[in-house]
Amino acid sequence: MPTPTLTQPATVVIEPLDRGNTKYNTRTRAPIKVLKRKTQVSFEAQVQFHATERAEAGSGGLVKTTTGYMIARKTDLDGLGYVPSMGDRLVTIGPLTGQVLYITEFAYTAWYDGAPTLLSIEFDDRRPSRGGE
Repeated sequence: MPTPTLTQPATVVIEPLDRGNTKYNTRTRAPIKVLKRKTQVSFEAQVQFHATERAEAGSGGLVKTTTGYMIARKTDLDGLGYVPSMGDRLVTIGPLTGQVLYITEFAYTAWYDGAPTLLSIEFDDRRPSRGGE
């Protein structure tokens, strides 16, 4: 399977959410105190920030907006043993640090010979829960 080329890739560092070691309230399923994080993962991705950060009304209701998205090669993430998950925190995007961004969703894309070659990962500045960082 061919490996797609990324346009102007940037190094992205992510701290995955450690759901297994985070304590949750059994009744509300909300995290107790602080969310636990796993070891940081670093890979290259093609990053795009959106120009607008507001919700827009559409015929079916509000249209979701995100801060941006990134395109990553599936082979790179498989080699690291990393699968994106909602709530994973972006630590750095290229030279940008200090932003509080979280993965909100991801989708496999660019299918070749029955298998995906890229992942589209959307991120936003909202916190995944009241559990803090």
